[in-house]
Amino acid sequence: MKTFFIISSIFFFITGCGEKETKQQENSIYGTWQLVESFSHPPSGNGWSQVDNGFTLAIKLDNTFNSSQFSDCLTGNISLTDVQINLKYNCNGFTQGFENPAGVFQYTYEFVERKLELTPKNFSCFEGCKYKLIKITSKE
Repeated sequence: MKTFFIISSIFFFITGCGEKETKQQENSIYGTWQLVESFSHPPSGNGWSQVDNGFTLAIKLDNTFNSSQFSDCLTGNISLTDVQINLKYNCNGFTQGFENPAGVFQYTYEFVERKLELTPKNFSCFEGCKYKLIKITSKE
């Protein structure tokens, strides 16, 4: 009986750790993400629209990123908190003309139904905007 208890305890410990690790990986911002939905206001339906072949954003453990969102600059550095990510593009003079400071895109983020939801902080869209991305690869 004692052996059964020890084996059961080890099994539950291993299973519990595996589930916790999986959950942490699912809610990790690190990895490669692809835009699949965008939100605009006033909403038509629920406001979210499907995006085909959306841009990719690879957030790396060394606090750098690669993004296909803008063709004239693809790389940069990130600063990260629990709720905000700043993408600072590293191409000299890069700007889209609507972000402040130039070349830095600030977003609040959260995980909603296994998707990364980004909401702009330092620029606004006339119609309002948010983005949902799905993870296509894990840690970079």
